[in-house]
Order: sequence, then C-alpha cells, then structure tokens
Amino acid sequence: MTACSSAAIPPTTVIEAIQSPVEKLDINSVVQTEPGIAPLESALSLPPIVMPSAGMATATGLLLDKATQKPLTGVVVRLAPVECKEQECGFLLDTSSAPTGVTDSTGRFAMAEVTPKGYVLVVGDPYSPSYVIVPEKDDKSTNKARIWTLAADKINDIGTVSVEYKP
Repeated sequence: MTACSSAAIPPTTVIEAIQSPVEKLDINSVVQTEPGIAPLESALSLPPIVMPSAGMATATGLLLDKATQKPLTGVVVRLAPVECKEQECGFLLDTSSAPTGVTDSTGRFAMAEVTPKGYVLVVGDPYSPSYVIVPEKDDKSTNKARIWTLAADKINDIGTVSVEYKP
C-alpha cells in the first residue's frame, strides 16, 4: 500500500469482535419504502440493489444525522475489514479497495459484491478531520467501533445508522 492510496486508522484503536447477526433484506421492501423516488427524479439515486454473486454479499443501510434524524445525502460510506487475533481486533481502511457507496437523496446506501466478513463502517472522507467511525454504542461509553458481519449470498441490511457528521 502506498501512502496516497490508503488511510490507516490509528493503531491505538482496538475493537472487540462482536458477532452481530445481520438480517436479509427483502428487495421488494426497498422499492416499496421509497415511494416517489425514481432515478430520474433525484440527482442522488441509489443503484438497483441486486443479489450478490455466489459467495459474495451486498450491504445496504440508511444514514441519518444523529441530531436531526434527517437523511445524510451524498455522503461517502466505506467498509473497513476487521481482522482479529485471539481477543484483539483491529481494522485498516484501504481506500483503493474498500467497498464504497454514496448515500442517495433518502440517506440510503448500498455496496455490492462485498467479501463476507466483519466490517466497520466509516462515514465521510478519511483524509478529512470530519470522518466518523461508527461507534459500538451510541452513548460513547466505549471507545470501540461497531462491527457488522456480512453473510454470503445475501443482501445484508445493516439498518439505520445515526451519526454526528459535519462535512
């Protein structure tokens, strides 16, 4: 990796592996929950959510502003893979290869053809001081990142994520 193509999260960030099950998202529910939003009607539209190829995963979610609970639109989201050794885990975000998506006009995002494993969600540009690593708990009682485990051969909905993000 070269310095210009990757961003390392400080090595002091230690996280625990949490086997958070993620549920399969019904493709029909995505279409039905966004009435009136069509690709031609919005400058920011979510690409079609499709089933991943064999052995791969798709990740979807909704990104909201924590204070207002309004959708964060046009925000880059990335999945940083988690690696564990014994009881300590960490993650490294390589922006040249990390699964990446952009939120649409409703705050939804999707990333297709993702290797199934554990990931940390990184919101925003990791080269700026405003990026956010989604914490394990909303109350900031821990300095650990939340881990989502994506299952193979499924559309994995990581749910609604509310963050304090100021671009």
